[in-house]
Amino acid sequence: MAERELLPRRAVILAAAAAILICAGARESRSQVMWFMLMYEPSIAVGDTREFISSPGYYGFGAEGRSFRNKQLAWSVSISWHNMYETTDDIIHIDNVTISGTQVRYLDFVPILAGANYHFLSRKNRIRPFLGLAAGAYWVKQRVEIGNVDLVLNDNWHFGVAPEVGITFLTPDLDLYGIVSSDFNYIFSRKDSMDYTYVTISLGIVYLL
Repeated sequence: MAERELLPRRAVILAAAAAILICAGARESRSQVMWFMLMYEPSIAVGDTREFISSPGYYGFGAEGRSFRNKQLAWSVSISWHNMYETTDDIIHIDNVTISGTQVRYLDFVPILAGANYHFLSRKNRIRPFLGLAAGAYWVKQRVEIGNVDLVLNDNWHFGVAPEVGITFLTPDLDLYGIVSSDFNYIFSRKDSMDYTYVTISLGIVYLL
């Protein structure tokens, strides 16, 4: 059990190491531009996932690096943590057993994604819209607390994709910019789990490296 709990921590370390390597590689080529972003990322479940948790998740943070290959196209690597929970009296069905009573339901997601982003307009514009698409591994933990009982419904890695739309606020003469974006996260089912879908809103700052 202890070995299983270390998986997300190891994933964070590996993702951070990958980001450092990408940053180092980008700095060696002066023709490239590298962004490092830190973001606050609230989330909300949609589709079938919303039947498990309907309350928005206000705990969520992410880090992302983008390496521009030209003026518009950038490759990216990111890692985030998104948490949702709510207290409810709704009936829940687990393994053909119906459970009622007060419950606290939790969903935790740790996506580690690689992707590409296309930024419209030129770098001289203060506001630039962009589109993106990322894919990779999502660690998912779904559980329910009923009294003193903690029922873990899912604790696995899944494959998922995340299309993105957003804008960046570029401030002249500064290396600190802003970003607002939205991702639709689609996580494919595994074994007896469901497909998970949720939307994140990212509010962050961008550092030029």
